[in-house]
Amino acid sequence: MDSNSVKALAENAEVISGLINIVAAIIYALATSFAAGVAIYGIRSWRREFKGKRQIELAEDVLALFYQARDAITSIRNPLAMGDELSAPPNENESVEEKEARDKVYFIFKRYRDREELFSKLSSIRYRFMAQNGQDKVGAFDEIIGIMNEILIAARMSAYAWAKLLKSHSTKQVEAYHEEIRKCKAKIYWAGEEDEIAKRVEKAVSDMEQTCNNIIVKGQRKQ
Repeated sequence: MDSNSVKALAENAEVISGLINIVAAIIYALATSFAAGVAIYGIRSWRREFKGKRQIELAEDVLALFYQARDAITSIRNPLAMGDELSAPPNENESVEEKEARDKVYFIFKRYRDREELFSKLSSIRYRFMAQNGQDKVGAFDEIIGIMNEILIAARMSAYAWAKLLKSHSTKQVEAYHEEIRKCKAKIYWAGEEDEIAKRVEKAVSDMEQTCNNIIVKGQRKQ
């Protein structure tokens, strides 16, 4: 082999070596990009799965609280009062009529206090639910909490009307206070299948069932 052939072979070897290095670099870059893509996809998938699980767990917790709130409101409005539900603790400087009037609705406040933690949880979790699912998804919360507040306000108004009724000697005033008490009783006492408060509670629970079931289905699809 002459010197020219040796020189040509050496030059070709350098070219081939350079090409090999370039190809190797390309393969390494592609492999690195692929690995990075797989890692990013995995992280995103994990985030979607984690978010889906969080949404499902929150939806399940909320739905359980709504069922408990429905049962609590039904129990609070049960017209049959017994034992320590019949007599309110006395207040200083109140009249006999005022004490008698408070006794008539005391069972509402006692039963509510026994379940107050439940409604506090419902109010608190409302903000978490709104943060995850949007402000338009908390209407049922507002309805349930609003209904409970209406019952408490009706009980206070009823006690006030009873106290005024017991002191009143005017026929016109007596009739007016009786009408006020009648309206309050419609909110305070459960009145069977046609009870408007019970219907509103059931509607709120049904709406939240639909909302939470949709969230759970979507969350399961993400996993």
